[in-house]
Amino acid sequence: LNRLYLLAAISAAVIAILLGVGIAAVVGRPLRRLRRAAEQIQSGELDVVIPAGGPVELQDLGHALDALRQTLRRQENARKESAADLAHELRTPVSTLLGRIEALQDGVLPPNNHNLETMRTDTLRLKRLADDIDQLAEADKAAFFVEHIRVDLAAIVRAQTDAATLAFQAAGISLSADLGPAPVMGDPDRLAQICANLL
Repeated sequence: LNRLYLLAAISAAVIAILLGVGIAAVVGRPLRRLRRAAEQIQSGELDVVIPAGGPVELQDLGHALDALRQTLRRQENARKESAADLAHELRTPVSTLLGRIEALQDGVLPPNNHNLETMRTDTLRLKRLADDIDQLAEADKAAFFVEHIRVDLAAIVRAQTDAATLAFQAAGISLSADLGPAPVMGDPDRLAQICANLL
């Protein structure tokens, strides 16, 4: 009987060890794959394919890791698009301001109040864009505040066409504006940005 008990104990131990090794292999392999995928995501590789396999709990962990990867990818794309948009928005007033300063230096434009006010408007627009960059740095997503006040769209368009006249003349293009009162509810700075970009 003692020999039978000893044989049974040894057999149970061997079976337990074999089962443990088998379970460790079944669970450990997908865990190692998930760990490698997590390390790739940590290093910035957001196109990595998250392996699906193993027990249900590991599959759920893989789905959660893939959802995290997709969220990081969307945030990265939004950051790049916002940076490109801001660079484009900055380029327009900088080019207009630089052209007007050079025209004043060359004597093409007189240093009168109208030209100085146009340069001041472009400078204020640059300041607003710099504030937008600060907001973007502090925000969780690329969202800017938009005002809703009553403005005359014609006045905004007239100011932007005046500012773009030099650039059009340099390109040999005739620019004229036939404008009438156009009251709207909107953000004057954003509308000015849109108009400048369209011009």
